[in-house]
Amino acid sequence: MLFFADADARYEPSALRAAVAHLERDRHVALLGLLPYFKMRGFFENIVMPGLPMLCLTFFPVSLSNRSRVVAFALAFGAGILVRREAYERAGRHEAIKHAVIDDVGLARLFRRNGEITEAVRADDFVSVRMYHGGGEILDGFTKNAFAALSRSYLLAVPFLLLIIGCSLFPYFAAVSGDLYAVATIVLITIVRLIVFANLGYRLDYAVFGQPLMAVFGVVIFVRSIWKTGIRGEVEWRGVTYNVRDTSCFGEDI
Repeated sequence: MLFFADADARYEPSALRAAVAHLERDRHVALLGLLPYFKMRGFFENIVMPGLPMLCLTFFPVSLSNRSRVVAFALAFGAGILVRREAYERAGRHEAIKHAVIDDVGLARLFRRNGEITEAVRADDFVSVRMYHGGGEILDGFTKNAFAALSRSYLLAVPFLLLIIGCSLFPYFAAVSGDLYAVATIVLITIVRLIVFANLGYRLDYAVFGQPLMAVFGVVIFVRSIWKTGIRGEVEWRGVTYNVRDTSCFGEDI
């Protein structure tokens, strides 16, 4: 087996042993992605970063990914990916996704395109990561990834933005006028957030008031990502600017 991890991930001593044991129990799985516990400090991290694990547990849950063999539903996380070496070699190794902007998901999709079974699991007790430090890093990091996550498709980006605005922002504006349906929607959103935040071990005060702020930040990120990586055709990361034509979203051929 081979294990890949981002340099900033932190592992408990038993993490790798548990991951290997998981793969050994299910010989059909060729790739195991570990969803880490996200460490957050400060206002912007606590507002925005919970959106990523929430996305993987609600809107696009790992349970759906694991029950499907659809390539587009494959999930993996840079904090930890354990693979069977023979399957990795058959798939073409990382060389096959060398142009990928989102290479962790790209590796999972590569495996599925090659007929392999992939699985994603929560690893809160074993792996942790502070993905970004402050609002500036969050903005730059997700600007690189947001439009790419939708395969840089304007047909997908427009309804996705409308979905964020309609479901996450509009109820809060409508509730000011006393609209009971909007108030009921906010109550439901808050209950869901409280359940998810409590389950993930995140601060509950941000679960109560953070949704509209997270949505505003999300809209800014997506619009900025569309402008920079779509219209301008540039991908900026760690001080280096790449031409979009020299990259792909998940490692597909360019």
